[in-house]
Parts: sequence; C-alpha cells; structure tokens
Amino acid sequence: MTPRDENQPATATSSAPAAPSAGDAAAAATTPRPGKAVTAFSLVVALAVAVAGYLWTGAPGGLDAGAESHAEGGEGPDFNAMVERLAQRQQESPDLTGLSMLGRSYMVLGRPADAADAYRRALQLAPDNPDVLANLADAVGVASGHRLDGEPAQLIERALAAAPDHLKALSLAAVAAYQRGDAAVAQRHWERVVAVGPADHPLVQAARETMTRLRDGATGANATAAAPAAVAAQSGAAGRAAAGAGASVAGTVTLAPELASRVSPQDTVYVFARSAAGPAMPLAILRKQVKDLPIDFVLDDALALSPATKLSSASEVVVGARISKTGNATRQPGDLEGVLAAPVSLGASGLRVTIATEVR
Repeated sequence: MTPRDENQPATATSSAPAAPSAGDAAAAATTPRPGKAVTAFSLVVALAVAVAGYLWTGAPGGLDAGAESHAEGGEGPDFNAMVERLAQRQQESPDLTGLSMLGRSYMVLGRPADAADAYRRALQLAPDNPDVLANLADAVGVASGHRLDGEPAQLIERALAAAPDHLKALSLAAVAAYQRGDAAVAQRHWERVVAVGPADHPLVQAARETMTRLRDGATGANATAAAPAAVAAQSGAAGRAAAGAGASVAGTVTLAPELASRVSPQDTVYVFARSAAGPAMPLAILRKQVKDLPIDFVLDDALALSPATKLSSASEVVVGARISKTGNATRQPGDLEGVLAAPVSLGASGLRVTIATEVR
C-alpha cells in the first residue's frame, strides 16, 4: 500500500523569522518556525485511530483497546504510548505503511530526527516512492534547523523525478529555491502547485497566499522582511493552510506573571481548540515553547491531521492553552493551563488566553 500521509496535509505557525523555515515548508501551510509556526502537533482522533487500528489489525482504521484514554483535557487516545507500540512493531516486522505512519507520528510529536530514521527505513522498502522521499526531505530539513539545502534538496529532486506534480515535493522545492535566493524558480514551483492541485488544498492555498504576499511586499517599503515572512508562513511539517484561511479562531496566549518562575523556556506549550458539544479531543492544536510567549495564534482546519476532524466541523469551540514540562500530549497533574470561560464561534479573533492555573 502506498502511503499518502503528508502530501495530504496535516502540521503549525508563529511570527515570521528572518528566513524561510525549512523542512516544515513541506506541507506549505506553516512550519514550526521560530515565530508563528511550529511543527504541527495536531493530536487528533484520526491519526490516533489509524495508528491504533494498524496495531490491532495490521491496517489503518480499526480501534485498539487502548485508544480511549484521555488527552487534552478529555477523552482521546494515549498517542505517545501508541506511537511507542508502533515503533516496537516496526522493529520486529517493518513494512512501508507502518514505517510511514511512524514517521508521520514522530513529526506530529516534534521528533523530526526520529521521523527521518523511520522514513529512511521506509525508503529502503520503496526507493522511488515520492511520498516517502518528500516526507524524508521534510523531516531531515526540520531536524537540520529548517534548512532544505544538501540532502533534503536531493531528496526533493528524486521525488519530483518520480512524480513531477507531487504537491508536497513541489512546495518543498519552492521553499528550497527561495532559501538559496532563486525567487524565479520558487515562483515557478508555487505556480505549478496552484495549477495542478485542488483549489481547496492547503498547499494550494498556501502557495497562493505566499505569491500574493511576495508580490505585494516586493513593491513596499518592507519588502526585505515581507518576502521571508511569506515563505515562512508556507513552511509546515504536515502542511497547514496559510494563517487565517477558512474557518479559524485567533488570539494571543500569555502566562500569568505569578507562574513565570515555575516554567523553563523549553517547556512545551499546546494551544488548542476543541468542540464545545463533542469529545474533548482537540480539533486543532499548535505546539510551541514557553520562550515563544506571548504567542499569537491562528487555529484552523489545516492544523488537523484528517479532514474528518476539522475545526470547521464544529459551530462553537473551547479554546485554551497548556504548558507541559514533559511535552506529553496527555493532560497531566502539574501542567499549567488556561481555558476561555465560554465557547466561541468560528471566526472569533482577538481572543486572550491566560495560562494561570495548575492541573490537579
């Protein structure tokens, strides 16, 4: 079976850095970049169910007995534990689908070096698979400081040789070209993404957004900063749509001053939105670090791993943020969190989430 994982976008953001972030560029929606982008840790039911089903039956889909624990403040699979079981299974009996799923899971968990290892093993089983080649380029780029030169560029070239219109490979090629200063080649790749991809695909939306911002910025006083910012907004390990596209909620996360002494700069921050009427599993989630606070966020459909669990599937959502010293996706005693007192409608902006309480 040929996995399609990250060419079907799934991964996040932050304010624009001085240069486009690397491998995260893949999904072209945004990247775990130093500012408004981060490796998208979209812990959603879809991927958890897929992993659990694979562990149970050998094929994605079915539910495993352990797939119903608690996640971000509510019901949801213990994703970390399932990924470890998947990794063990792939040590014992590796296969293309399982290794690709493992690589994607590691990217979601913010472990690009481990993801690269999984994709390298998958590549041994399918040397010309464009999905695996593009995903490996993405993982290596992220692990190398978000740069796509060197090995990632070679992998992207191989992916495009196998599939010239592969959306993720084209998006990565565009950012790689931009990073090396070849704006004309980058433009051609983005134009190709728009020409061959579905109009509502996050990679297509991100390519359009990037080209627009580059074009507008090129004539303005802030052109120098505008271009890198636009490209950086397109980086993303699993591919989220340009910030603000489609149904979204936006705002700022801050930490209560009295809790500042209890956190470290590298502690993980999760910003999430979950349905006000359904399960507490997040529909969209962004993974950052305490050092990024205050965090300006936009949560939208591209921060979900599956079209089945989009933010737009809810009419109202609960928005919150949590700090975890362990980086664990599961809400645990000792974590610090803040949740808006009332649900908000999609399209809400200017939200202010203050992390001010300890999870008991």
